[in-house]
Amino acid sequence: MFKLIIVDFLVVLGLGYFTSNSAIVSDVNCNRVVECGVRQWSEDDPMDRIINGKIVTPGKWPWVVALFAGGKFKCTASLVSNKYVLTAGHCIRKNDTFEIVAGVLDHTSQKRIRLNTKRVVRHPGYVDLGLFANNDIVIIELAKPLNFTRFVWPICLAKQLHETKQDKAYISGWGRIKWTKPNATIP
Repeated sequence: MFKLIIVDFLVVLGLGYFTSNSAIVSDVNCNRVVECGVRQWSEDDPMDRIINGKIVTPGKWPWVVALFAGGKFKCTASLVSNKYVLTAGHCIRKNDTFEIVAGVLDHTSQKRIRLNTKRVVRHPGYVDLGLFANNDIVIIELAKPLNFTRFVWPICLAKQLHETKQDKAYISGWGRIKWTKPNATIP
């Protein structure tokens, strides 16, 4: 059972690079402007630390999607537009058949949105080093454009690098909320 877990931490000593600029996604099939990386609603609640993450409420992190290979959960990915998903390169193996699930916290839910893929593009400099990988990134093109909702929304990608210190950042994904508990179906 997997649960979507969100944890927060401070980016310190300039080790992380993020942008505060928001991009506007223009290819949306609705009458409103979609601002990526901006949740449609928020709660002022303290977040737990990296260990002991917090199970989140629906719609709070709408860009988080689950990647399944061979019917088993493989990795967390991020929706970057209505056509593309970004994830780690090591999540995709040659000849894997996979599906992406969006729009739900519990990826076994009947309300889940199953997404088919058109193509997968791994970074040309990807090198698997065993425990780590260089250029560990892949972009997945969806078979058809996705309609955005309160529960399915894109995250922002940085347009340029700049150093940040003491900024708050979040990590999300399916996994364990405690080391002693089994994995959960809800991120």
